[in-house]
Amino acid sequence: MSDERLRAAERAWREQPGDAAAARLLGERARLGLLDPLALDLAVALGHRAACAVAGVEPAQAQPSAWVEAVIRAAVALGPEACLRTAAAAAHAAPVRWERFDGPDDLVVRLLDALDGALLAPAASRRVALEALREAAAATMAEGWGAVAAGEQVLMACAVAREPENAATLLRDGLERGLLAHAPAQVRVVIRDDLAPWVLDLGDPVAARRARTGRRFSAEPCIVRAIVFAPDGARVAFAARTGHLTLRDAASGDPLHVMRRAPIDPLALAFSPDGARLWAGDLAGVIAAWDVATGEARGSWPAHEGGVTALRALPDGRLVSAGYDGALRVWPGTPGGDRPLLEVAGHERKVGALALSPDGALCATGGSDQRAVLHDLASGAARWTAPHLDAVQDLAFTPDGTSLLTACDDGHVRRFDVATGQEVGAPLRVHERGIYAMALSPDGALVATAHTDGVRLTRLDGERVAEWPSPAVQLAVAFAPDGRSLLAGARTGAVRRHVLPD
Repeated sequence: MSDERLRAAERAWREQPGDAAAARLLGERARLGLLDPLALDLAVALGHRAACAVAGVEPAQAQPSAWVEAVIRAAVALGPEACLRTAAAAAHAAPVRWERFDGPDDLVVRLLDALDGALLAPAASRRVALEALREAAAATMAEGWGAVAAGEQVLMACAVAREPENAATLLRDGLERGLLAHAPAQVRVVIRDDLAPWVLDLGDPVAARRARTGRRFSAEPCIVRAIVFAPDGARVAFAARTGHLTLRDAASGDPLHVMRRAPIDPLALAFSPDGARLWAGDLAGVIAAWDVATGEARGSWPAHEGGVTALRALPDGRLVSAGYDGALRVWPGTPGGDRPLLEVAGHERKVGALALSPDGALCATGGSDQRAVLHDLASGAARWTAPHLDAVQDLAFTPDGTSLLTACDDGHVRRFDVATGQEVGAPLRVHERGIYAMALSPDGALVATAHTDGVRLTRLDGERVAEWPSPAVQLAVAFAPDGRSLLAGARTGAVRRHVLPD
């Protein structure tokens, strides 16, 4: 049906989606008889603001049990698919109960991804997909703790699909006993935001979820300390607390190697320029090397007192390290090369950040002593020092090597002229506080920052490009070499891939 008002509403929704645009679009659909009243009833029961505006009611603030009954009644009236989608939304809400949207285990991550896959599967193959999902859920629940919450809800979704005549009873049991008794407000929001777009035909909930929080890439066993891509972008390495070091396929996230004899608590990673070797520095101050093709250990040596906090490889294969002892050291980067070629005491306290200029001639360090220092790697001399208002958490050179960006714990990103050490422009206030990591896109146009409640993408002029919220503190971030996506690692062990907007 062609209608100018409807086309204008659709255009406004595409250009700037939000409650007002959604209400306008739904209103035009209702005017033309294109809005299913039962779908509107379910969206209203969920508390969707635009749906409530079209229906002329205020979003209900019902008690959890009354909310459950209203949602179930509307879902059953709409049909079996709505019941299945409601159960699936509950499964994605389940980890909220533990305040961990992913959990630390690969099984939970894969289980929820498999549920999305079953929802998107053609009708002819969905039954097989759900049956396989039921077996996977049972295996996942054997992991215990938060895995049980997700597994229970996935089993509910499978049962709803298998027994649509019992959907009301199954949903009631799963929602009331399994979820809402623990975190009713959080669960209701997650279910509403996941289910309402599908109900109202405002978007694919799977795509919307991935756009909102990023696509699950992997789940490391513990806190993600560092993420680094191989130079060719085909592999990516993760350092997690308690000695876990994993090398994964950068496209699929599948593990290629779990490095044996991993450091006690790896903090920093670096690939050799040819991508054949991976180095890791740990909390004990040791640097260890691995063969990327085989995953075999290739030696280790004591490098710093109190921990290795940063590693970078120079274009000629040498390795640069920084540590808790405030020192900067350059190593041969070859087997047996355990004696530093250069040693610089550049900071009074821990060096937490390290960056190399594109030509490898300069090295910048940032520390908890609230300073950024630019060093000449030929002589070790400091060219200039830039005081900050808080600890310098990360650093990056622009691709042309003329500017240095610093990420400070006061929430600002600052830009310095490499030649003079003078600050360029006003500081960018990207967060209130708490920048834990920063990455610069390969073209030098965008800055990604990891902080307490998600990842932000900002242009160097301060324009906010994207934001991906997360309930888990984000501690590591890295752009893929092609610049089209980035990976972010959380304190929970969750790793998500975020695709950059066009």
